[in-house]
Amino acid sequence: MEDNTGIPKPRGQRAPIQSYQNGGEQVDEDFNNGSTDEVDSVFQSGITAYENESYSQALQYFERAFEIIQARDLNDENIDNMGLISYHIGQCNKSLENFDKAITSFITAYNLCLKTEVRNNERLARVCSYLGDAYYFKDDYLNAIENHKEAVEFYIMVEGSKGQMVGWSFNDLGIDYYWASEYDLSIRYLKKALKIIETEFGKQHKYVADLYMRLADSYLQTDNEMSAVNKYKKAYAIRENLFGSNSEELDDANYQLGKAYCYVGEMELGRNCLYASLSYRKSHFGENSAEYLASKKWTDDHDI
Repeated sequence: MEDNTGIPKPRGQRAPIQSYQNGGEQVDEDFNNGSTDEVDSVFQSGITAYENESYSQALQYFERAFEIIQARDLNDENIDNMGLISYHIGQCNKSLENFDKAITSFITAYNLCLKTEVRNNERLARVCSYLGDAYYFKDDYLNAIENHKEAVEFYIMVEGSKGQMVGWSFNDLGIDYYWASEYDLSIRYLKKALKIIETEFGKQHKYVADLYMRLADSYLQTDNEMSAVNKYKKAYAIRENLFGSNSEELDDANYQLGKAYCYVGEMELGRNCLYASLSYRKSHFGENSAEYLASKKWTDDHDI
């Protein structure tokens, strides 16, 4: 529904919804036997290289470790370690943006986890989470949704229905559904995420502000533009409190809030926000920057 007193909102607009940003720390596992043989040494070299962001080198170490174990007797312990290494191979390929290879490695890790006598639900949750991410970055939102939903199920087994990683998986689903143009479902899962993350980190936290921004982006695609305005305002207040009035974080909220005000016909409020954003972007990024030119084009196109 378009408000004739404001600026018509283009349906299906791709607002700048943030990419995946898991706040939860996912601790890497060691080999379950704690051995100090060749494979353990190669594996630890891979971990060190990955932590130093040398992803190609890390990938070589992990692939070598996998080859060594694959040549051994496939007992439960070795199968478990092969699953762990496959997970790390997937991580390297994901970091290198080799998403097809990442997907193959994560699926291998998933299947190996299911072959062990004692199922490692935490690792299965992480594998499903990152497998969903890899599908997301290939714009395969249906498979991203399927795997992020499975991640939720495993995380609930590990930490209960209100655990932090459950919250971040709800966040992932909210983003998946946004890009799949299922905005009502995006809102549903982002609300679930907000409830958990707000409890974990407190109401005045950057993660909470980010979730309000994502919720507003989704509301903006429905007939509930005033809810978008309200969520942007909440994000704005948190970011102003955390980062101050002269910050990139606040500018992002200011720009989105200004556009939302215009969509509902609050032209003066929208103009104030947008001019403040233009001023910030001009002084911080320059007149030829992509940030300034994008906001300048929007205000010019809409006669603000």
